Amino acid sequence: MKLIQFRSPETTPVAPPETPAAGSPPAARPTDTAARALQAAVLRRVLSGQRYLQVSSEAHRERCASRSRAALAGAGPVLGESDGRHMPLTVTPIGGPAGYGAVALADLVGDSDARRIALLGGPGSGKSTLMWLAARRVAESAGRRPVVPVVFALKSFQGVARTVGVPGIAQRLTERILREISSPPYAWTRNDFLKAASNGWCVFFFDGLDELDAEDARVVVPAIAGLARAHPECGIVASARTASYRGAVELRDFKRFEVEPVDPLGDDAAAYLSGIGSVRDHVRGFRQMLEFEAPIRAALSTPLRLLIAALIYRDKSEAIPEERVKLYRDALEWIESPERRRTPQEQVSQWLMLSPEACLRSLAVLATKAGET
Repeated sequence: MKLIQFRSPETTPVAPPETPAAGSPPAARPTDTAARALQAAVLRRVLSGQRYLQVSSEAHRERCASRSRAALAGAGPVLGESDGRHMPLTVTPIGGPAGYGAVALADLVGDSDARRIALLGGPGSGKSTLMWLAARRVAESAGRRPVVPVVFALKSFQGVARTVGVPGIAQRLTERILREISSPPYAWTRNDFLKAASNGWCVFFFDGLDELDAEDARVVVPAIAGLARAHPECGIVASARTASYRGAVELRDFKRFEVEPVDPLGDDAAAYLSGIGSVRDHVRGFRQMLEFEAPIRAALSTPLRLLIAALIYRDKSEAIPEERVKLYRDALEWIESPERRRTPQEQVSQWLMLSPEACLRSLAVLATKAGET
């Protein structure tokens, strides 16, 4: 293992406190903040530089594994019914690189020849799930070096173009990385991060380029590209819908992989639905319906679509609960019938055995695979 030469412990410069106005009581530092700072300082002095980096990395890996399990558990009136189950999804290369077939993203992340990955797919295709699964694999992996997964939901960067802009985005990104890796009681400084990154200890996951508007993307995408150039030994995965990625010209060197579509009548889909308690008793009838409804079957190409369609089929004999109406309407926008003799609303109404009024209320206007091109 390559040893790292360390200088004396450094500290991040802190601006001097503001002088309180005359007559105002002095501001008290929160006790817990002071205690954490003292604990981190003591640990940094007790442990040698490299040992501190290793121990603090392991602490973050444990926290990241816990966050991954929570993110993958599923929540809400739809995903909350998945019982924490996930379909086994694979990705395939777009236009190369040669030698790759269908592969699990978690396996791909560990490939030294694929350090820059663009994960593409439509809404609900499983991009976020695959990224959290890969991050958990990295966090739970054993090895001689503690590789640190760092996961960002890019929607948390919304508005940075107005609040930070191009001049400050690199510093903001570094601050976010340090905040993410610094698992109490361990605090990382910028030099800690640079030492770890120079040895390839970090894998960055940026989820949801499509969550940024054009103005924010013009700031954030170059920052991600700059991070890739500055730390070539670190892995970087960025996910996006295909249309959003076309505008990210700074990431053109990333190897593009696409989430493979789901086969709603395949064995994986059957095992996935049969493992979900709330739909298990309806799987047989649901699959029989799909065998005769080719347009609907063709539309269920993602795990989210498949799950929602199974839930609606389960609820076919009763009115759709109000809390599901918007979710079902938004998620079923991609169904469009090629049979022009019937409107899409009429076809789906017949499928669900609901009244036309209930179907119109829940599905609104059906569109053709919105946002996937």
